[in-house]
Amino acid sequence: MSYPSNVFPLVEADSHVKYQFPVESLAIEGVWSPSGKELTQLLVYFPKLSDLELWFCAKVTGLAVNVRGQHATETPGTTTSAYKEDQQQDARANVDVIVASEEAEHGLLILPPQLQDLEIHGSPKLRLLGSNPHDDSNKDGRTGQGGGLRGLSSLRRLEIENCPELLSSYSSSSFSSSFPLPNSLEHLRDSILFLKTAEALEIDDVAGFTAAAIRHSLLFSSLTELCICVDHKVKSLTEEQEALLFVDSLEDITLSGRHNLQSLPERLPRHPNLKRLHILTCGAIQMLPKEGLPSSLQELDIIDCPKIQSLPKVDDLPSSLRYLNVRYSGSEELRRQCRKLINIIPIVQV
Repeated sequence: MSYPSNVFPLVEADSHVKYQFPVESLAIEGVWSPSGKELTQLLVYFPKLSDLELWFCAKVTGLAVNVRGQHATETPGTTTSAYKEDQQQDARANVDVIVASEEAEHGLLILPPQLQDLEIHGSPKLRLLGSNPHDDSNKDGRTGQGGGLRGLSSLRRLEIENCPELLSSYSSSSFSSSFPLPNSLEHLRDSILFLKTAEALEIDDVAGFTAAAIRHSLLFSSLTELCICVDHKVKSLTEEQEALLFVDSLEDITLSGRHNLQSLPERLPRHPNLKRLHILTCGAIQMLPKEGLPSSLQELDIIDCPKIQSLPKVDDLPSSLRYLNVRYSGSEELRRQCRKLINIIPIVQV
């Protein structure tokens, strides 16, 4: 959607609740150059929205979550239709207040709390707020949901790209005490963001990501899947980067499209829980680690890596290895050697 104001008039007050549409997925391009207020007004039309993509919305400078009215609906034992109608009216009134707020005029986008999938690309001034100005729960003694995106209690997937100011509202101490992501998050992809509760991480800027993570004293102790993709600048990983990213909990590692990477991580052979290793389009890598492969490894893919000519000797391969794919490795010598492993490894694709 490039010019929604031509279809959805961004009018004020009660007009926002007269027209609602059962849209669940929405992508907005920045050609329209919307402000935070305009986007907030637009999202009111879609009360069932679960997936939202924002592309190059440079005028959006802050994010908050609309949790007003959410707490009121949590009162047990109130199921009458009159009560529900009152709550709906309260929620609509809250939306009108938020839409007209001065904060939204200055770039603050207030997200609906039911989002499950959120992508934001190319908003250079965008910041997460350390506290949520649209959470009234603390005023009457209840515990608020906190700042950042914690109010998105159903969020499962988050992708952020080219938003360098996203964490500028957080110091290391405030970040540790009030982590800005909801516990529901399952997948996170970001160039220079953060990870704590998610289990899968995809990175396309190793240096930028690790610098931000170290600055905010982050530890990725729950990480099980790591993908480092299309980072043409990195020739090798530093000891600090390896210690941060290649944690013992990892079970799945993908190195993809890293044409200048000349060697695999030194920590790789010592990974105690790694089950799957995918080496894809890494044209400068010439060999697998001299120390061998992790003893726990079950699956190995080598695709479009023509300089990798051999595997470790049969006796040095992990006994747990069940699947080997070198069919599209780009190395005929590697494929020739791996044919000898047929009937030794249960599944060999050459």
